[in-house]
Amino acid sequence: MTEKWALICGSHINAYSIVASLAAIGWGGRVVCVKTPFRSRALMELAGRDAEVWQLALHTSAELLPALNDRIPESDKKVIFFTSECFLEAFRDHDDKALPNSRYFIGSSTHLDTILDRHLFYRYVRKNGLAPVPRTIPGDEDPSSAFGDRFCIRMKRSWKGLRKLAGRVKLVTSREQRRRVESTYRASGLSAEDWCYQEALSTSVQHNVSVCGWHDEKHRSYFATRHALKYPDAFGNGDVTKRINPPNGLFVSARAVLEALDYQGPFELEFILDREQGVYRAIELNPRFWMQHGLIEAITDHELVRRYVGQDVKKASISTDKRYWVYTLKALHRLLRLDRGILRYLTDDRTVLVPPYHIALRRIGQCLLNGFDGLTAVSHDNRVSG
Repeated sequence: MTEKWALICGSHINAYSIVASLAAIGWGGRVVCVKTPFRSRALMELAGRDAEVWQLALHTSAELLPALNDRIPESDKKVIFFTSECFLEAFRDHDDKALPNSRYFIGSSTHLDTILDRHLFYRYVRKNGLAPVPRTIPGDEDPSSAFGDRFCIRMKRSWKGLRKLAGRVKLVTSREQRRRVESTYRASGLSAEDWCYQEALSTSVQHNVSVCGWHDEKHRSYFATRHALKYPDAFGNGDVTKRINPPNGLFVSARAVLEALDYQGPFELEFILDREQGVYRAIELNPRFWMQHGLIEAITDHELVRRYVGQDVKKASISTDKRYWVYTLKALHRLLRLDRGILRYLTDDRTVLVPPYHIALRRIGQCLLNGFDGLTAVSHDNRVSG
Protein backbone atom coordinates (compact mmCIF):
# COMPACT_ATOMS: atom_id res chain seq x y z
CA MET A 1 0.00 0.00 0.00
CA THR A 2 1.42 3.34 -1.02
CA GLU A 3 1.65 6.36 1.27
CA LYS A 4 1.87 10.04 0.45
CA TRP A 5 4.50 12.31 1.94
CA ALA A 6 5.03 16.03 2.37
CA LEU A 7 8.77 16.59 2.59
CA ILE A 8 9.69 20.09 3.75
CA CYS A 9 13.30 21.14 3.23
CA GLY A 10 13.55 23.19 6.41
CA SER A 11 12.54 23.00 10.04
CA HIS A 12 12.04 26.56 11.23
CA ILE A 13 9.51 29.37 10.75
CA ASN A 14 8.77 28.82 7.04
CA ALA A 15 8.36 25.11 7.60
CA TYR A 16 6.02 25.75 10.52
CA SER A 17 3.62 27.71 8.30
CA ILE A 18 3.62 24.98 5.64
CA VAL A 19 2.84 22.31 8.23
CA ALA A 20 0.03 24.48 9.61
CA SER A 21 -1.48 24.91 6.14
CA LEU A 22 -1.26 21.19 5.38
CA ALA A 23 -3.18 20.49 8.59
CA ALA A 24 -5.76 23.18 7.78
CA ILE A 25 -6.56 21.75 4.33
CA GLY A 26 -6.80 18.20 5.66
CA TRP A 27 -4.06 16.97 3.38
CA GLY A 28 -3.28 13.75 5.24
CA GLY A 29 -0.20 11.61 4.78
CA ARG A 30 3.14 11.84 6.55
CA VAL A 31 4.78 15.22 7.01
CA VAL A 32 8.55 15.42 7.43
CA CYS A 33 10.72 18.48 8.02
CA VAL A 34 14.31 17.95 6.90
CA LYS A 35 16.70 19.50 9.38
CA THR A 36 20.11 20.34 8.00
CA PRO A 37 23.24 19.39 9.99
CA PHE A 38 24.17 22.92 11.09
CA ARG A 39 20.88 23.72 12.85
CA SER A 40 20.54 23.45 16.61
CA ARG A 41 17.18 22.44 18.04
CA ALA A 42 14.60 23.49 15.46
CA LEU A 43 11.28 25.24 15.92
CA MET A 44 9.41 22.23 14.55
CA GLU A 45 10.86 20.11 17.36
CA LEU A 46 9.11 22.43 19.83
CA ALA A 47 5.88 22.85 17.90
CA GLY A 48 4.09 19.67 18.91
CA ARG A 49 2.47 19.44 15.48
CA ASP A 50 1.89 16.26 13.56
CA ALA A 51 5.23 16.38 11.74
CA GLU A 52 8.44 14.43 12.01
CA VAL A 53 11.87 16.08 11.98
CA TRP A 54 14.69 14.25 10.25
CA GLN A 55 18.25 15.45 10.74
CA LEU A 56 20.20 14.08 7.79
CA ALA A 57 23.98 13.80 7.72
CA LEU A 58 24.45 15.79 4.52
CA HIS A 59 27.71 17.29 3.26
CA THR A 60 26.39 18.53 -0.09
CA SER A 61 22.94 19.45 -1.32
CA ALA A 62 23.09 16.64 -3.91
CA GLU A 63 23.10 14.08 -1.08
CA LEU A 64 19.51 14.93 -0.11
CA LEU A 65 17.91 12.95 -2.97
CA PRO A 66 19.70 9.65 -2.23
CA ALA A 67 19.03 10.12 1.49
CA LEU A 68 15.30 10.50 0.88
CA ASN A 69 15.27 7.54 -1.50
CA ASP A 70 16.86 5.38 1.18
CA ARG A 71 14.03 6.21 3.59
CA ILE A 72 10.94 6.41 1.37
CA PRO A 73 9.58 3.63 -0.87
CA GLU A 74 9.85 4.40 -4.58
CA SER A 75 6.14 3.82 -5.14
CA ASP A 76 5.03 6.38 -2.52
CA LYS A 77 3.85 9.80 -3.66
CA LYS A 78 5.95 12.74 -2.53
CA VAL A 79 5.47 16.52 -2.48
CA ILE A 80 8.68 18.45 -1.74
CA PHE A 81 8.55 21.98 -0.34
CA PHE A 82 11.49 24.40 -0.21
CA THR A 83 12.04 27.07 2.44
CA SER A 84 15.52 28.13 1.26
CA GLU A 85 17.45 27.94 -2.00
CA CYS A 86 20.16 25.49 -0.96
CA PHE A 87 18.50 22.36 -2.43
CA LEU A 88 16.95 23.81 -5.59
CA GLU A 89 19.84 23.08 -7.95
CA ALA A 90 20.05 19.46 -6.77
CA PHE A 91 16.41 18.96 -7.75
CA ARG A 92 16.88 20.72 -11.08
CA ASP A 93 19.84 18.52 -11.97
CA HIS A 94 18.46 15.13 -10.93
CA ASP A 95 17.17 12.60 -13.43
CA ASP A 96 13.65 11.21 -13.37
CA LYS A 97 14.73 8.13 -11.42
CA ALA A 98 16.36 10.03 -8.57
CA LEU A 99 13.09 10.67 -6.73
CA PRO A 100 10.18 8.88 -8.43
CA ASN A 101 6.55 9.94 -7.98
CA SER A 102 7.51 13.39 -6.74
CA ARG A 103 5.96 16.84 -7.21
CA TYR A 104 7.78 20.09 -6.53
CA PHE A 105 8.37 23.61 -7.84
CA ILE A 106 11.78 25.26 -8.14
CA GLY A 107 10.65 28.43 -9.90
CA SER A 108 12.23 27.86 -13.31
CA SER A 109 14.49 24.99 -14.28
CA THR A 110 15.74 26.85 -17.37
CA HIS A 111 16.49 30.13 -15.57
CA LEU A 112 17.36 28.95 -12.06
CA ASP A 113 20.96 30.21 -12.17
CA THR A 114 19.70 33.65 -13.20
CA ILE A 115 17.24 33.71 -10.31
CA LEU A 116 19.73 32.57 -7.68
CA ASP A 117 22.57 34.90 -8.71
CA ARG A 118 21.42 38.46 -7.99
CA HIS A 119 23.95 40.06 -10.33
CA LEU A 120 22.82 37.81 -13.20
CA PHE A 121 19.22 38.53 -12.26
CA TYR A 122 19.71 42.30 -12.50
CA ARG A 123 21.44 41.99 -15.87
CA TYR A 124 18.67 39.77 -17.22
CA VAL A 125 15.86 42.03 -16.01
CA ARG A 126 17.58 45.18 -17.31
CA LYS A 127 18.53 43.64 -20.67
CA ASN A 128 14.95 42.56 -21.31
CA GLY A 129 13.39 45.78 -20.04
CA LEU A 130 11.24 43.93 -17.51
CA ALA A 131 11.49 46.19 -14.43
CA PRO A 132 13.76 48.82 -12.87
CA VAL A 133 16.74 47.30 -11.03
CA PRO A 134 19.57 48.90 -9.02
CA ARG A 135 22.86 49.77 -10.71
CA THR A 136 25.20 46.93 -9.80
CA ILE A 137 28.81 46.03 -10.64
CA PRO A 138 30.81 42.84 -9.90
CA GLY A 139 33.15 42.56 -6.94
CA ASP A 140 36.32 42.91 -9.04
CA GLU A 141 35.45 46.45 -10.15
CA ASP A 142 36.01 49.74 -8.31
CA PRO A 143 32.79 50.82 -6.53
CA SER A 144 34.09 54.31 -5.71
CA SER A 145 34.35 55.13 -9.41
CA ALA A 146 30.80 53.96 -10.00
CA PHE A 147 29.01 55.16 -6.86
CA GLY A 148 31.26 57.51 -4.92
CA ASP A 149 31.68 56.97 -1.18
CA ARG A 150 28.20 55.55 -0.44
CA PHE A 151 27.14 52.18 -1.80
CA CYS A 152 26.14 48.67 -0.74
CA ILE A 153 27.98 45.37 -0.75
CA ARG A 154 25.84 42.27 -1.12
CA MET A 155 26.40 38.61 -1.84
CA LYS A 156 25.54 37.48 -5.35
CA ARG A 157 24.04 34.29 -3.98
CA SER A 158 22.62 33.36 -0.59
CA TRP A 159 24.17 29.87 -0.48
CA LYS A 160 27.24 27.93 -1.51
CA GLY A 161 26.07 24.36 -1.31
CA LEU A 162 24.81 23.98 2.28
CA ARG A 163 26.73 27.00 3.49
CA LYS A 164 24.79 30.20 4.13
CA LEU A 165 26.94 33.06 2.88
CA ALA A 166 27.77 36.03 5.06
CA GLY A 167 25.12 38.11 5.29
CA ARG A 168 22.92 40.89 4.78
CA VAL A 169 23.50 43.86 2.59
CA LYS A 170 26.20 46.13 4.02
CA LEU A 171 25.90 49.89 3.56
CA VAL A 172 29.40 51.33 3.07
CA THR A 173 30.18 55.02 3.57
CA SER A 174 33.99 55.07 3.64
CA ARG A 175 37.03 53.28 2.20
CA GLU A 176 38.01 52.07 5.66
CA GLN A 177 34.58 50.54 6.23
CA ARG A 178 34.75 48.79 2.86
CA ARG A 179 38.18 47.39 3.76
CA ARG A 180 36.89 46.03 7.09
CA VAL A 181 33.83 44.41 5.53
CA GLU A 182 35.78 42.77 2.73
CA SER A 183 38.50 41.60 5.13
CA THR A 184 35.82 39.85 7.18
CA TYR A 185 34.44 38.18 4.06
CA ARG A 186 37.87 37.01 2.92
CA ALA A 187 38.65 35.66 6.38
CA SER A 188 35.59 33.43 6.04
CA GLY A 189 36.82 32.02 2.73
CA LEU A 190 34.95 34.28 0.34
CA SER A 191 36.40 36.25 -2.58
CA ALA A 192 35.38 39.15 -4.78
CA GLU A 193 33.65 36.63 -7.05
CA ASP A 194 31.08 36.07 -4.30
CA TRP A 195 29.87 39.66 -3.89
CA CYS A 196 28.84 42.66 -5.93
CA TYR A 197 28.53 46.41 -5.37
CA GLN A 198 25.22 48.20 -5.66
CA GLU A 199 23.87 51.72 -5.55
CA ALA A 200 22.39 52.64 -2.16
CA LEU A 201 18.61 52.78 -2.17
CA SER A 202 16.25 53.73 0.65
CA THR A 203 16.82 51.99 3.98
CA SER A 204 13.40 53.00 5.33
CA VAL A 205 11.32 50.05 6.48
CA GLN A 206 8.32 51.48 4.65
CA HIS A 207 10.11 51.43 1.30
CA ASN A 208 10.78 47.66 1.27
CA VAL A 209 7.82 46.21 -0.67
CA SER A 210 7.20 42.68 -1.93
CA VAL A 211 4.94 41.29 -4.61
CA CYS A 212 4.27 37.71 -3.61
CA GLY A 213 1.93 34.80 -4.16
CA TRP A 214 1.64 32.19 -6.91
CA HIS A 215 2.48 32.31 -10.62
CA ASP A 216 2.21 29.73 -13.39
CA GLU A 217 0.95 29.63 -16.97
CA LYS A 218 -2.70 29.43 -15.92
CA HIS A 219 -2.86 31.00 -12.46
CA ARG A 220 -1.59 34.35 -11.22
CA SER A 221 -2.41 35.27 -7.65
CA TYR A 222 -0.48 38.38 -6.57
CA PHE A 223 -0.42 40.30 -3.29
CA ALA A 224 1.61 43.25 -2.06
CA THR A 225 3.17 43.44 1.39
CA ARG A 226 5.68 45.67 3.10
CA HIS A 227 7.64 45.44 6.30
CA ALA A 228 6.26 47.38 9.25
CA LEU A 229 9.21 46.46 11.53
CA LYS A 230 12.58 44.92 10.72
CA TYR A 231 15.50 43.71 12.77
CA PRO A 232 18.07 45.12 12.24
CA ASP A 233 16.24 48.22 11.05
CA ALA A 234 18.07 48.86 7.77
CA PHE A 235 18.74 45.44 6.21
CA GLY A 236 17.22 42.86 8.53
CA ASN A 237 14.31 40.46 8.32
CA GLY A 238 10.77 41.77 8.47
CA ASP A 239 9.47 40.58 11.81
CA VAL A 240 6.19 42.49 11.27
CA THR A 241 4.72 42.57 7.77
CA LYS A 242 1.48 44.12 6.52
CA ARG A 243 -0.62 43.65 3.43
CA ILE A 244 -0.89 46.84 1.35
CA ASN A 245 -2.31 48.06 -1.93
CA PRO A 246 0.41 47.65 -4.57
CA PRO A 247 2.32 50.76 -5.63
CA ASN A 248 1.56 51.72 -9.24
CA GLY A 249 3.04 49.34 -11.78
CA LEU A 250 4.51 46.77 -9.37
CA PHE A 251 2.14 43.94 -10.34
CA VAL A 252 2.83 44.68 -14.02
CA SER A 253 6.60 44.53 -13.41
CA ALA A 254 6.30 41.33 -11.38
CA ARG A 255 4.26 39.61 -14.06
CA ALA A 256 6.72 40.67 -16.78
CA VAL A 257 9.65 39.24 -14.81
CA LEU A 258 7.93 35.96 -13.95
CA GLU A 259 6.63 35.36 -17.45
CA ALA A 260 10.04 36.01 -19.00
CA LEU A 261 11.58 33.46 -16.63
CA ASP A 262 8.92 30.79 -17.40
CA TYR A 263 8.24 30.80 -13.67
CA GLN A 264 5.98 28.33 -11.86
CA GLY A 265 5.19 28.14 -8.16
CA PRO A 266 5.20 30.30 -5.03
CA PHE A 267 7.35 33.41 -5.11
CA GLU A 268 8.36 36.63 -3.39
CA LEU A 269 9.77 39.43 -5.54
CA GLU A 270 11.28 42.20 -3.40
CA PHE A 271 11.47 45.86 -4.39
CA ILE A 272 13.13 48.86 -2.73
CA LEU A 273 12.32 52.48 -3.43
CA ASP A 274 14.83 54.64 -5.24
CA ARG A 275 13.98 57.97 -3.63
CA GLU A 276 15.86 60.06 -6.16
CA GLN A 277 14.05 58.57 -9.15
CA GLY A 278 10.79 57.83 -7.36
CA VAL A 279 10.64 54.22 -8.64
CA TYR A 280 10.73 50.81 -7.00
CA ARG A 281 13.67 48.67 -8.11
CA ALA A 282 13.55 44.86 -8.03
CA ILE A 283 16.30 43.51 -5.77
CA GLU A 284 15.58 39.82 -5.25
CA LEU A 285 13.34 36.96 -6.38
CA ASN A 286 12.81 34.19 -3.83
CA PRO A 287 11.72 31.03 -5.74
CA ARG A 288 10.24 29.28 -2.71
CA PHE A 289 8.03 29.74 0.34
CA TRP A 290 9.22 32.88 2.07
CA MET A 291 9.17 33.93 5.71
CA GLN A 292 5.82 35.75 5.82
CA HIS A 293 3.85 33.50 3.46
CA GLY A 294 1.55 32.53 6.35
CA LEU A 295 -0.19 35.90 5.94
CA ILE A 296 -1.13 35.08 2.33
CA GLU A 297 -2.31 31.63 3.38
CA ALA A 298 -4.50 33.18 6.07
CA ILE A 299 -6.28 35.50 3.65
CA THR A 300 -6.67 32.99 0.78
CA ASP A 301 -7.72 29.83 2.63
CA HIS A 302 -4.25 28.37 2.08
CA GLU A 303 -4.19 28.83 -1.68
CA LEU A 304 -0.41 28.49 -2.01
CA VAL A 305 -0.19 25.10 -0.31
CA ARG A 306 -3.38 23.89 -2.00
CA ARG A 307 -1.92 24.64 -5.42
CA TYR A 308 1.43 23.19 -4.44
CA VAL A 309 0.00 19.79 -3.51
CA GLY A 310 -2.25 19.76 -6.56
CA GLN A 311 -5.62 20.53 -5.03
CA ASP A 312 -8.10 22.24 -7.32
CA VAL A 313 -8.43 25.92 -6.38
CA LYS A 314 -11.26 27.26 -8.48
CA LYS A 315 -11.28 30.71 -6.95
CA ALA A 316 -9.36 32.07 -4.00
CA SER A 317 -11.65 33.41 -1.31
CA ILE A 318 -9.88 36.58 -0.16
CA SER A 319 -10.36 37.44 3.49
CA THR A 320 -10.17 41.00 4.78
CA ASP A 321 -9.95 39.82 8.38
CA LYS A 322 -6.16 39.56 8.40
CA ARG A 323 -3.72 42.34 7.64
CA TYR A 324 -0.54 41.80 9.67
CA TRP A 325 1.96 38.97 10.10
CA VAL A 326 4.05 38.92 13.28
CA TYR A 327 7.08 36.75 13.97
CA THR A 328 6.15 35.98 17.56
CA LEU A 329 9.66 34.97 18.64
CA LYS A 330 11.02 38.37 17.73
CA ALA A 331 7.94 40.14 19.12
CA LEU A 332 8.60 38.62 22.55
CA HIS A 333 12.22 39.60 22.23
CA ARG A 334 11.11 43.19 21.59
CA LEU A 335 8.89 43.10 24.69
CA LEU A 336 11.81 41.88 26.78
CA ARG A 337 13.75 44.88 25.48
CA LEU A 338 10.82 47.13 26.57
CA ASP A 339 9.89 47.97 22.98
CA ARG A 340 6.22 48.90 23.39
CA GLY A 341 5.72 49.66 19.71
CA ILE A 342 5.14 45.97 19.05
CA LEU A 343 2.00 45.97 21.22
CA ARG A 344 -0.20 47.58 18.57
CA TYR A 345 0.36 44.54 16.33
CA LEU A 346 0.14 41.91 19.05
CA THR A 347 -3.24 43.23 20.20
CA ASP A 348 -4.75 43.72 16.73
CA ASP A 349 -7.43 41.18 15.77
CA ARG A 350 -6.16 41.29 12.19
CA THR A 351 -2.74 39.88 13.13
CA VAL A 352 -1.50 36.40 12.21
CA LEU A 353 0.92 35.21 14.89
CA VAL A 354 3.55 32.70 13.76
CA PRO A 355 4.25 30.67 15.76
CA PRO A 356 1.55 30.86 18.46
CA TYR A 357 2.47 32.24 21.86
CA HIS A 358 2.91 28.91 23.65
CA ILE A 359 5.46 27.68 21.10
CA ALA A 360 7.28 31.01 21.01
CA LEU A 361 7.59 30.96 24.80
CA ARG A 362 9.17 27.51 24.66
CA ARG A 363 11.74 28.77 22.16
CA ILE A 364 12.44 31.93 24.16
CA GLY A 365 13.06 29.76 27.22
CA GLN A 366 15.44 27.62 25.20
CA CYS A 367 17.38 30.70 24.08
CA LEU A 368 17.55 32.12 27.60
CA LEU A 369 19.41 29.00 28.64
CA ASN A 370 22.15 30.13 26.24
CA GLY A 371 22.22 33.70 27.55
CA PHE A 372 20.48 36.85 26.36
CA ASP A 373 22.42 36.87 23.06
CA GLY A 374 20.50 33.76 22.08
CA LEU A 375 17.36 35.88 21.75
CA THR A 376 18.93 38.01 19.06
CA ALA A 377 19.88 34.89 17.15
CA VAL A 378 16.20 33.89 17.05
CA SER A 379 15.42 36.64 14.58
CA HIS A 380 17.99 35.29 12.13
CA ASP A 381 17.20 31.56 12.28
CA ASN A 382 15.14 31.46 9.14
CA ARG A 383 18.11 32.90 7.26
CA VAL A 384 20.08 29.80 8.19
CA SER A 385 17.83 27.02 6.98
CA GLY A 386 14.22 28.15 6.77
